[in-house]
Amino acid sequence: MPYIIFRTFDLQFIFAPIVSFHLYFLECLSKIESWMNLIKVKLTKETNQKFILDECNELMSGLHLLTDAISSIIFWLITSILLLSIVEAYIMIVYILSPTEFNQATTFLMVGYGFFGIFFLYFLYSYCTFSQFIKDSSDQIKLILLNNPEKDENKIQKTQALLKFETWNGFHGNGYFTLGKSLLTAVVANFITYLIILIQFKVSEL
Repeated sequence: MPYIIFRTFDLQFIFAPIVSFHLYFLECLSKIESWMNLIKVKLTKETNQKFILDECNELMSGLHLLTDAISSIIFWLITSILLLSIVEAYIMIVYILSPTEFNQATTFLMVGYGFFGIFFLYFLYSYCTFSQFIKDSSDQIKLILLNNPEKDENKIQKTQALLKFETWNGFHGNGYFTLGKSLLTAVVANFITYLIILIQFKVSEL
């Protein structure tokens, strides 16, 4: 009974901050997504270009501020998720390769470790896909701005907006990596590679 209570509080201590940040991240991205869609509609319909350029500058300033605020959290979170996912997958495979007979306890452990591995990888997938979606939307807005002719009095504002679009490449982890499709494919490839190496060590040991 004390062990069950300890594990319950232990899991809450580990997962509560991760889930809280995940919900906060999703809420921010949903608001940014709706804002970007509104700007794209305005760029194709409205004639008040000065107001739209001001809104584009505000959007990109907000994206830069949000990226700087959460970059350290993203770095440590993604690094922890990768390490934990490899450990969980390795432990689950060790149970499969182990010569001991399967019983109910080992089956529950395998299912539990597999669930946590999938849980961690889901967070990584969602962060990369949402960041890629915001990046694609910002590129669409930038393309619309480039194709729209500007008045002489709006050239400075348009140049500032385009510069902010150019310097934002997506949410990143302290500059070490950028969340997106390329990171997701690289992580999957490295994950499989290291997992195969660990399995080979285990097989040779057995």
